[in-house]
This record gives sequence, structure tokens and C-alpha cells, in this order.
Amino acid sequence: MAKDLITLAGGPSIFGVAALLGFLASTLAKTERDPRKGWYLLGGGLLLTGWLVMFIVIAAPTVVASWTATGVVSPTFVLLSATWLVTIVLTIVLVSHTRAVLVYLTDSYPPGAGPRSVKLFRSLVTKSSHVVSARS
Repeated sequence: MAKDLITLAGGPSIFGVAALLGFLASTLAKTERDPRKGWYLLGGGLLLTGWLVMFIVIAAPTVVASWTATGVVSPTFVLLSATWLVTIVLTIVLVSHTRAVLVYLTDSYPPGAGPRSVKLFRSLVTKSSHVVSARS
């Protein structure tokens, strides 16, 4: 089971994760705003978050069982544990960039314009910035 999970995490999906994270970083770093790229960021981020959470949930019982097992430590389980922890960190990083993606998307449209979802995102971003400024 552990080898299958490592294959799931380290197979072709690792290239998709790397490509999406690279696209996310390069797009957010640019000053230009493109609504199409904003939607790609949002959709890709949601898919990637779902993929990472799925791996975390599926691998959790095996990882926890390997931590509590007695006997010789298997390198496969060590690699799986490391992969699982890295996946948790990646998920946290991805979720922590949600606000930046929403700001990118809302800035891609003129004020007051855009689909209903953009207006909702705009209100969420505005509310969260008021909360942050109130804490300061």
C-alpha cells in the first residue's frame, strides 16, 4: 500500500503540481491582470487543493500506522511519511494564497463589473482587508 501511495504522489502528478505552482507564482508576480488567468488560478488551485487533500486523507491511516508500528523502520514508510508531511505543507501554502488569487481575479475586472461571483469575491476581499486593518 505504501509503495502505491508513493507512486500516486510521485508519479506524473508531481509534474502537474509543479506546473500549477509555477503558473500560480509567475502569474501572481506580474502586474498585469487577465480575468482568464484569474479563473485558471482559481480553478487550478481548487483542483490541486482537492488532489492534495485526497492524498492526505488516503495516506493518513498508513502513515500513522507506520509511526506506531514496532520493528525495523522501512525506508518506504519513511519516504511516505516525508511525502505526506510535504503534502500538508503544500496544502497550507496553497490555501494561504487564496486571498491573493481572489484579489488578482477581482482586480482583473473594472470596479463594479464582472460576474456575480467576482462581486462576491470582491466583497469577501474587502471584508477581510477591513478585519486585517482593524487588527493593526
